[in-house]
Amino acid sequence: TIAGAVAGGVIGNNVESRNKGYQSVYRILVRMDRSGRTYSYEQPDTYGLRRGDPIYIDNGYVVPGW
Repeated sequence: TIAGAVAGGVIGNNVESRNKGYQSVYRILVRMDRSGRTYSYEQPDTYGLRRGDPIYIDNGYVVPGW
């Protein structure tokens, strides 16, 4: 678990998975407060995140930090 004061979760558009068959996934862009770096994550659910919500990364997934 990587926890911290990370904010600026930006929800991207649905993207298609390259696995067999089709599965909807979300591309979530995360901008770090301190460094300003941007990271991209793909996951099957947004967990109710909205632009600007505080988040943390748990086992490779972006989850709400509230």
